[in-house]
Formats: sequence, C-alpha cells, structure tokens
Amino acid sequence: KRVKFGFVDTIQESDLVDLYDIDGVPTIFFFIEGDGYEMEYPDNPNILSGYSEQYVVEYLEGFFRRER
Repeated sequence: KRVKFGFVDTIQESDLVDLYDIDGVPTIFFFIEGDGYEMEYPDNPNILSGYSEQYVVEYLEGFFRRER
C-alpha cells in the first residue's frame, strides 16, 4: 500500500478539529476511499512526537491485514 502524509494546522483549521472531534495533538487520521480512521495513540509514546515511525508502520500494516 502507498500512504501519503499531510499536516493540518489545528489553530488555523478549527473546523476540521471540530469535524473530527480532535481533543489533542498529535493526532493521526488516515483515509481510505473517503472513510476516516483515527490511529490509536501508542501505550508507550515516542518522546518527541508520540508516534514512532515503527509504530505507524506496524499499526497500518495491522489495520490493512484486519480490514482489507
């Protein structure tokens, strides 16, 4: 699977914050065919970003194995 990442300024885009009920940052959402999914925050977060690259890769691989 191919994944694209983007950044949303939650101060500037408060409508998106409300639409997706974002209650903190960082928050990762991913979209498949128009459906949005929020990535679970890790139990042992990365000290800099919360989400380590390994966590994101493993989470998405697991998601695609379960859902697709």
